[in-house]
Amino acid sequence: MFLGKRYLIEERNVSNGSTAEDFVNVFDDAATLGFKNVLVEVEGLDESGSNIALRYYNSAGSLQASNNYNHSYYRISNTDGNTYLQNVGASHTNRHYDALWKGGNNCIIYFPNPTAANDTFSIITDMRFNAAFIGQHNSAVSMGGFRIYNDAGGSFTVTTTGSEYARIRVYGLEES
Repeated sequence: MFLGKRYLIEERNVSNGSTAEDFVNVFDDAATLGFKNVLVEVEGLDESGSNIALRYYNSAGSLQASNNYNHSYYRISNTDGNTYLQNVGASHTNRHYDALWKGGNNCIIYFPNPTAANDTFSIITDMRFNAAFIGQHNSAVSMGGFRIYNDAGGSFTVTTTGSEYARIRVYGLEES
């Protein structure tokens, strides 16, 4: 399978102080338009207080806070730019912790076939720290969307120079 053109499903500006961004039905919206895969671009988003986490909404619109989140992430360079290798795998009871590890600044999230009634996967690449995140929601639940939020009750901060907003764009991906 090769991924082709992107079709904008939703675009949102995020301001300083926001604590969560909910995209409740974007997977369902993409599927309705004929797209099986979803790509999300995050630009200029950082955090205060704790790292950015991810949760899913099922197709009925209920937030999934169950004990089914597994993930692993690695990064090649440290926050100071020096070489650093980290590989962490974890299970969390209600979220993908550190999904956008201090690096929501400029990242891409890929959700392959999230509305299928089986495990839901996410692959996140972070251009700031040369990092990658792979997540699995291990259940037979069809997902309708997602939430990104500051895990410890802090808030988002905007890091894009010259802008008062960070941006999140959700695309349906054409298969070719």
